[in-house]
Amino acid sequence: MSKHKDFILTNYTEVIENTVNASRGISMSIGSYGICEYVFQTLFLKLTGASEQKMKCLCWEMGTEDYDFRRDYLENNGKYGEMSNYDSKKYVYQNLVKIIKKSEDVFNVSAFIDKSIILPEVKTFILNTFNDTMLCSWNIRDYNNFGELFDKVFLPEFVARNDNELLAGNLFNAYDKLYSHRNRCAHNLLSYQQNLPSLRELSSDDYKYENYYIRFALLMVIDRVFIELYKKFIS
Repeated sequence: MSKHKDFILTNYTEVIENTVNASRGISMSIGSYGICEYVFQTLFLKLTGASEQKMKCLCWEMGTEDYDFRRDYLENNGKYGEMSNYDSKKYVYQNLVKIIKKSEDVFNVSAFIDKSIILPEVKTFILNTFNDTMLCSWNIRDYNNFGELFDKVFLPEFVARNDNELLAGNLFNAYDKLYSHRNRCAHNLLSYQQNLPSLRELSSDDYKYENYYIRFALLMVIDRVFIELYKKFIS
């Protein structure tokens, strides 16, 4: 039995729920607003860190079963870094699909990943879990924007579109913003940079992705895709 199986098949709902529950004991007053960013950053880094580790575990799983992939991964794994950027996740996605198709050449990843179930479940989970909590009142504008933007941004055709594209369209742009924020948090870039977006950034169409709820939802959607592909892989 794989040592990584349970971890790979575990989604992020428990991590998010634990953070929300831990915040319930904090007084809902203006005096507690100062810790808002600390809590959101902590949860965000937990999720991005879990995603990075899951990509590495998936690579070892594939390397155990497919020697062609093992050779390529061991020769080139240095260029994928911490498995946090989009290219590294796309690499894992493409190879999972490729290995599955070696056993089932008619496998259609776009049809297999049921976005009509995954996307509504993720949206409902985020809205319900954060609703009427400290983590919602601290960031109420972004919470409301998330509810309005989700169906426009998280389109089914932008998720697992084909054998090569994990994300496309708006979601590709959203992940680019997510990765930039991951670097700001992980490397404490704000310690020497002014934490004030320029007017040009504020007016940019992509600024709507600077939203923790969208970041959490995107990480959950990506994770669900990999969980479903891994289930197929081990079957």
